[in-house]
Amino acid sequence: MRPNRTRMRLSSVLCLGFLMPSAAACSTGTETPDTVTITVDRSGGRVGPGGPLGELDIARGFVDGEDKVTFSSVGPPSVPTATSLAVPIGYPVKIAPRQILRGPQVRLPLDPARDLPTAAGRRATTANAFISVLSEDRRRWIPLPTTYDAGTGQLVATATHFSWFVRQAVDPARSFWSPTTTGVQAADIVIAARAGRIVAHTLSAGCNNREAHFEGRFYLADRPLSDGTGDTQYRRFTRPVPGTMRVVSSTEIVFRDRQGHLALFRVRHGATNYQWCHPD
Repeated sequence: MRPNRTRMRLSSVLCLGFLMPSAAACSTGTETPDTVTITVDRSGGRVGPGGPLGELDIARGFVDGEDKVTFSSVGPPSVPTATSLAVPIGYPVKIAPRQILRGPQVRLPLDPARDLPTAAGRRATTANAFISVLSEDRRRWIPLPTTYDAGTGQLVATATHFSWFVRQAVDPARSFWSPTTTGVQAADIVIAARAGRIVAHTLSAGCNNREAHFEGRFYLADRPLSDGTGDTQYRRFTRPVPGTMRVVSSTEIVFRDRQGHLALFRVRHGATNYQWCHPD
């Protein structure tokens, strides 16, 4: 198929992110300067416009029938991309499939020579660079476990959900910075500095002995809270449970209710919402 090029729009056949004449596993795409919509079928593969808008790795059979995925930089969120631990690289990109997809890998470009920030006489490394996803309900960026693919020059992270994504790097000016500090580690370090702190906290009705949301991060119970009878099976309580939350480490918190029952929770790195429960 010959690409039909106009000044504002490009229609073509895309296969694994490259312009191709035709192929059974390819995706048809419609592109404007800031938005690209890709049609994906059960063949999966690496799809997307590439460049600043990125790509997705979708496993074969992951899509039910056919799906359309939009890659866009139009109308970025008002949430600042600079955080207390990281500086932004480039601008946010929204990746929005019509189906509810979990598990595909997001790929965003990284040019180490051009993109990595310098501060305090130190330069960030590719290990410091990471992808964050926007938690729209919480209005904050959540660091995702990220690797750097030197072969393609891309950062790669598994999507916990689809929303806005942004490239960031651990701030070299921070005291905890090292050439190998990842985004997830930096977030853990910030939390660990608060170890021992105890604050009032109420677990939400609907999931209060199974999951917790605390200071922007989501946790799963390692030892669930007793219902007062000694039964610590996971269960849905019908009312909020007030108590206190103590920061134990970078990954663990302990909830104590007013009767003295304890529940240990461990962080779910990269999570932007509850996994199992539906809080009231």
